[in-house]
Amino acid sequence: MAGVRGHLDRSEDPGRAGKPRGARRDRTGGAIVGLSLRLYRPAARQWTLNFSNIADGLLAQPAIGRFADGLGEFYSQEDLGGRAILSRFVISDITPTSCRFEQSFSDDWGATWEPNWIAVDVRIGDPAPDD
Repeated sequence: MAGVRGHLDRSEDPGRAGKPRGARRDRTGGAIVGLSLRLYRPAARQWTLNFSNIADGLLAQPAIGRFADGLGEFYSQEDLGGRAILSRFVISDITPTSCRFEQSFSDDWGATWEPNWIAVDVRIGDPAPDD
């Protein structure tokens, strides 16, 4: 598992749910720099997790899901090496200043999951007054 350092700017307040957040993940093999955008869909009571990697400038397929009982679960279909796979994102251990994030892939449509990214995000400092 590659070591990861990052930061968290999370809000479950739907009034702030459309704000983009910069993201930098330093890991073995180089940094990932991109833009994360989390949007709340009130009518569906669902969130979309959207990400764009600065390396290719493309917006990835959003993961869709919700938070319930202190756990967030989000799913999407992605292309990995020319094959369609499912991707699952689980956000757990949620506190006002941190959370655990786990990404897993499944090539058998959810029968089994292989974790490939685990991170504990921690808020660094207070947000600026206009955030």
